[in-house]
Amino acid sequence: MDALSAESMLSLCAAAGIGAGATYLLCLGPAGTSATEKPAYMRFEIADMNGVSRSKTIPMRHADKDVYMPSCVHGLGSWHAVMKEGATLFKESVDNGCCNTKMVPDWSTKRKVTFARSPDEHETYSVMCEQLEPGDDSMLLPDIPRTTCLKQLAKLKAKGYEMFFAHELEFTLMQPKGSPSSAPTNPGDVDAWEAAIPGIDFAATFRTCMGQDFAYRLEQTMRDLDIDIRSINAENGDGQLEITYAPAFGITGPDNSFRYKNGVKELAMTMGLHATFMCKPLIDGACNGGHSNHSLWTTDESGKKKCAFFDPDSPDKLSAVAKHWIAGVLKHGKALQALVAPTVSCYNRYKIWSWSPTSCCWG
Repeated sequence: MDALSAESMLSLCAAAGIGAGATYLLCLGPAGTSATEKPAYMRFEIADMNGVSRSKTIPMRHADKDVYMPSCVHGLGSWHAVMKEGATLFKESVDNGCCNTKMVPDWSTKRKVTFARSPDEHETYSVMCEQLEPGDDSMLLPDIPRTTCLKQLAKLKAKGYEMFFAHELEFTLMQPKGSPSSAPTNPGDVDAWEAAIPGIDFAATFRTCMGQDFAYRLEQTMRDLDIDIRSINAENGDGQLEITYAPAFGITGPDNSFRYKNGVKELAMTMGLHATFMCKPLIDGACNGGHSNHSLWTTDESGKKKCAFFDPDSPDKLSAVAKHWIAGVLKHGKALQALVAPTVSCYNRYKIWSWSPTSCCWG
């Protein structure tokens, strides 16, 4: 992938903006300070290859200074317990050099993190970042997932389209076996956890209520991240919840997915629970899926947006753009699977006549 200059990235980010009149800015400037007297901290976050948050937390009084991160962290593998031995990008990343490079915060993404521990004692904020190339402060690392996403969104924008996007991410909520005060410190100790919502009745109200304390608090904290929760229901598996949120244009859609997923896990931890998006977390339980819901839109001269997938004059109401897009997804489906199903657990879900995709098709 071609390297990107910081200057060209500014233009790229503007091209991949989130709506008419929206300002999207990658900035090397100061972060400002908290207006409250509580101790305040800023997380400088990047998404690694598996969507895991990698960050440096900086006291707010130092947030206007340069922050550095090893250039290999985005290539770290998923948690070792779910990765096949050796199936990690870490060695490859280290072999290519793993020196500290400057993080480049996008201050338009600064948000308050209200699901962090001890919110009454301190305030935590988060900002999404890119990262500079080792030894070259004018170029951005091209393989940071967010940077790659911005580049692709800019290509769409150059053709006159914006992506409207949200994930639908199922997860399993677990609670400690026995006394809640004896919560295990290792999420991988599977024998120490059990489903927090027993049963498999889909959307049964009495099951949804079992998880409502967690779900309601999640909805409230997501609002502080500008993520708009739309629906909450129990899914068709022990401990399984499905909580959907509103789609967004441009890079905000992927940013929301990243923040939602990591926020669910962190909030669960602060409540003495464990949330996992693992495809097959329970041997006899249902599998978790992640659905990518998206469409392409255009904007006319008046600023009005129009769905590029809809054609009222077409017999099936699908536009030529929609059909070409579907064809592209089908053509590249096998290659995409390597990205969307990166762990062994993912392939425990792929079974014929299950809810998981086992063939490239559309309908």
